[in-house]
Amino acid sequence: MPYGVAFSARTMDDGYDDGRWHGLPSEFPKVLGTTELGLQKEVKQYDDGKVSWQRVVLAKPKVSLESLSNDMRLRDVRGTYMGYI
Repeated sequence: MPYGVAFSARTMDDGYDDGRWHGLPSEFPKVLGTTELGLQKEVKQYDDGKVSWQRVVLAKPKVSLESLSNDMRLRDVRGTYMGYI
């Protein structure tokens, strides 16, 4: 999944899901990057002689959300993380 795409639970999983969104309430989660690959296939369908393709998700990719970096910055400011030696 490319950076900045809106998160969709139908097509991807949050690889660092702790059950809450760490962004602002008015924001929608955006993808920071892919952490595990998924698998999709396209299926050909016939409807009244017309051919159409439907994408089927076999295994959802796992992604990290932009809120993950926001949460890390909050913890760093609060002194939860030790600095690099």
